[in-house]
Amino acid sequence: GVASYPPPPTTGFSAAPVPPIAALIARETSTTSAAQVTKHARRVFVGGVPVGTTEDSLKEFFDDALRRVGGMSSESEADGTSVIDKFVNSARGFGFVEFRTATEASNAMAFDGAL
Repeated sequence: GVASYPPPPTTGFSAAPVPPIAALIARETSTTSAAQVTKHARRVFVGGVPVGTTEDSLKEFFDDALRRVGGMSSESEADGTSVIDKFVNSARGFGFVEFRTATEASNAMAFDGAL
């Protein structure tokens, strides 16, 4: 048979209207800088980091590699770096690199398997 469930209660609470997703995004972006909104798209997980790798050497690797393949934004080319933040845990073999733009992060992911 088909299970029968009682109808939801109609008293005791009221449902607030849910704003459309576009309104939520607009509210989020109006109070948050564009850099914060795109941060997740600009961060890249780097696995297989050799023991002894430093944050600076990881930054230099990505800056140099992006420069060589023309993967830097014009702003990054002007100041010579596309990496704006980095973290390395070489003992555990991983790191995170945050790039200036989501496009640079995407370009960096093309280096998958480079080391």
